[in-house]
Amino acid sequence: MNETLTYVIATINGISRQKCSVSPQTSLFSDLDLDSLQFLELLEILGKHFHVNLLSQLSDMRPIETPELLATLIDKLLTENGSRSETSHSSEPKNS
Repeated sequence: MNETLTYVIATINGISRQKCSVSPQTSLFSDLDLDSLQFLELLEILGKHFHVNLLSQLSDMRPIETPELLATLIDKLLTENGSRSETSHSSEPKNS
């Protein structure tokens, strides 16, 4: 599991009402029952941490249903922005 995915899963664990084991393939909506506000909160937290604008990607996010797909999108945006090596992944996610 890469650092991005590890951080995404830790962040999801912090905001999810469902206290179950989150895997890379866990459905954010059917397994964890995230509502739209929790999903937006998740995108905001992750966007701030990784310095990417996930909210601007909303129209393309319909297929983003799992932590793995979300981490893949973040990694893609980081690569496109050329900031992959500049981003710190060592801090723990903030629980809201």
